[in-house]
Amino acid sequence: MSKSAYRVLYRVGRRVANGRLYGTSTYKGIRAFLRRKLVDDEVVETNGFKMVVDRDLSAFDPTMVGTGKPVWEPEMVEFLSKIVKPGWTVMDLGAESGYFALLMSQLVGSSGCVYAFEADPVSVARINKSVALNRFSNITVVGKAVSDQPGIAKFYPDGMRGALGYHRFGNQDGIEVECASVDSVIPPDVKVSFFKMDIEGSEWKALKGMQRTLRSCNSFITEFLTPGLRRTGGDPWAYLAQLADAGFTRIFDVDAMRETSAAELKDRYKGLSTREEQQLILNLYCWRAERAECVPPGA
Repeated sequence: MSKSAYRVLYRVGRRVANGRLYGTSTYKGIRAFLRRKLVDDEVVETNGFKMVVDRDLSAFDPTMVGTGKPVWEPEMVEFLSKIVKPGWTVMDLGAESGYFALLMSQLVGSSGCVYAFEADPVSVARINKSVALNRFSNITVVGKAVSDQPGIAKFYPDGMRGALGYHRFGNQDGIEVECASVDSVIPPDVKVSFFKMDIEGSEWKALKGMQRTLRSCNSFITEFLTPGLRRTGGDPWAYLAQLADAGFTRIFDVDAMRETSAAELKDRYKGLSTREEQQLILNLYCWRAERAECVPPGA
């Protein structure tokens, strides 16, 4: 059978199996067979850099490959390009395939530095390959899950939605990974200016483990996934209060491109069904009110 035929079967089968079969031994066997036939790492060029990806798992737009335009989240690419400055030390917490870490490597330049944290060993290997391909010397890859303290925890790989401590959509193929707090990895003399955080609900734990590092930081972007925050033992509204207590009192909705607030966000979530809440994933840019230079475009 040709590879194109296997690809069609994979896509159709994935839709069917996401129903009753998802997570069963039958599903895992079919998926493993088809992925052996189909999935190869490949190199794409985007935003001026080369990147090793798994095309079937990465959420980029394949029609944009080779066009010179961003292949993934063009709005976020544009936003980061306006926020991140040369010479900064930045972090990508939950780097996944390394897309934003590679982008920020270019933005901070040779005088800056990027720390890319990622728990999934397969993704870490891809990031390291991408770093070598581009000969980027300003990226430090940290193959650990970000949490509030060191230790070992169960991580559930699921493409770009791998999560620490809980499985999604019936995926129960967990692996043990090493956890670390940001403060235990970033040297005390390093001043982090900005970070992007997308770790599927563990953001509140990460924040607890970076109190020293946070003192030099004036702005960051966090994913706001309310079901994920609850499943890791957190509370969405306590998390927003945690940000305010740390001095980050201004919030900008990157997707809507407008300023918002904790009270407004809470009202927005009222009355949502469970399904609607699961589908509402926000990227929030938070900054210190007294830092006028951190006010985002459109605020």
